Amino acid sequence: MQIPRLAGRVLVADDVANVRLWLAALLRAAGLVVVEAADGREVLTACADGAFDLVLLDMQMPELDGISAARELRRRGWQAPIIAISADADTADVQRYREAGCNAVLAKPVDDTALFATLGLLLPAAEPTPRQQRVATKESLAGIHARFADSLPALASNLLRTWQAGARDELATALHRLKGSAALFGHAEISAAAAAAERSLDAAPAETEAALQALIAALRAVRSA
Repeated sequence: MQIPRLAGRVLVADDVANVRLWLAALLRAAGLVVVEAADGREVLTACADGAFDLVLLDMQMPELDGISAARELRRRGWQAPIIAISADADTADVQRYREAGCNAVLAKPVDDTALFATLGLLLPAAEPTPRQQRVATKESLAGIHARFADSLPALASNLLRTWQAGARDELATALHRLKGSAALFGHAEISAAAAAAERSLDAAPAETEAALQALIAALRAVRSA
């Protein structure tokens, strides 16, 4: 991974903690000062309290979504660039994000090459990253990947409990988050199974049950492999 050296202060907003940590680790490796936010309201508060050179903004978050947060920032006169990140990034979606005030759009799972290429267009360059820092970054990213894998057995149990409790909206949110984070961390089978389970929520209960069981088996297989 080629990590450029960039200058600036960046706000990273994503409601999935592991994704947020991964993005923040990459940006810090590039020499950027990073502040994190977990939802749109935290974004508005952070931007009101401090200056940022760029906002990296997930479009689907609780409390206040990214589109609404971007619109509100622009309404308040916010001038710094906003990069939208979203699993929904077809032509119509990209147009909506740009109309809300976003300068660029990155599709999830976020590719680090595309991320740094986009940041390089919007932030000034700085001195090259020292080798020691690059090594530390690799170790940090490896730790984030490991923590994600370690969380999967508990996640499997939580998904099953949520389904059995009949909390459909909560389950839909959890499946959407898992779909994106699993893809980011290289678990394509889990991402596909989560997407199938998410789609099955509009089908018969038996189909949803089967899709969830397939997902849970995939989650548990990661730690037993």
